[in-house]
Amino acid sequence: MDRYTRFKHWFQYKEEITDTYHYFPENSAIVVAMFRDPYQWVNAMQRKPYHALDHRYLSWEKFVTTPWVIERGENDKKLIESNATYNATCVHRFNFNEVVPCTTQDRNDWRNGTHNYTSRGLMYELNQDGSGDPYDSIVDLRRDKIKNFLSVRNYDAVAAFFPVQYEYAVSRGTGGLIGAIENVTGLYAQCKPSPPRELEPKQLDSNYIKWMNDNVDWEVEKMIGYYKAVLSTS
Repeated sequence: MDRYTRFKHWFQYKEEITDTYHYFPENSAIVVAMFRDPYQWVNAMQRKPYHALDHRYLSWEKFVTTPWVIERGENDKKLIESNATYNATCVHRFNFNEVVPCTTQDRNDWRNGTHNYTSRGLMYELNQDGSGDPYDSIVDLRRDKIKNFLSVRNYDAVAAFFPVQYEYAVSRGTGGLIGAIENVTGLYAQCKPSPPRELEPKQLDSNYIKWMNDNVDWEVEKMIGYYKAVLSTS
């Protein structure tokens, strides 16, 4: 499956027995959480900002310093005007103060009187502290996303949890991961593992690397095996 309680890369939430579509019995799930090097991931998002239409075509400086949000569209604003935000169930079962847009209509055809975006999948996740505030930067979103993904290992339904670095899976192949899953399940894979292949990381601006060094939460990154780059002084 490409999801646990939410699709792929969205914030996950602890399953509840009342949520029949996303409920998993105790110790019934195996979760693989994949992470990518922060320098390469933010750079890739800047070049192709999935779901984040207000962050398209920005320089890296503007991209990393622009709050992770978009103005609410017409249908979200109707919820505000009718005082219906408190009980609103938004896309992917987010609360209103956790995501922009909330409504499916705005997600697929966003309008606010100034801009129009017709692009299925528009979505910005807001700060998960419940404030309804946006993240100041994509690196702050990444920090909380890492902690959220790692917390999934403590969910009642999760029997096994595998955090995987993208770089490791590419350079070593997926045979080891598949073997680990086979050991846990007692089943044998019906697919061929991807063979190892050479990584081709993008060359990055030294000023970008310095900004990342100064602004990424490296204590959280250490939890998934990533460390601050050392810039050459020569």
